[in-house]
Amino acid sequence: MPGAGAPPISHWIPLLKRVQKANKGVHISVAPEEVEIILEELAPERLFIQTHANTVEEADRIVDLAAKMSCKKTLITSCIN
Repeated sequence: MPGAGAPPISHWIPLLKRVQKANKGVHISVAPEEVEIILEELAPERLFIQTHANTVEEADRIVDLAAKMSCKKTLITSCIN
């Protein structure tokens, strides 16, 4: 898994999918520029993403992106506008 000198978290998507397929939670630290690909590739259920933002606007964009992409993959009625 990621650490100093290791590939980015997106490199581990096949392993993370296997973890999710086993009905286990995935808690990962993700660089802001990788949040979208992680949300595209992994199921939102039991997915816990830790990231950071340099501005409030960037944080709002990441939160909005996560909400929209998670709603696209679930049948949660509260997601419907």
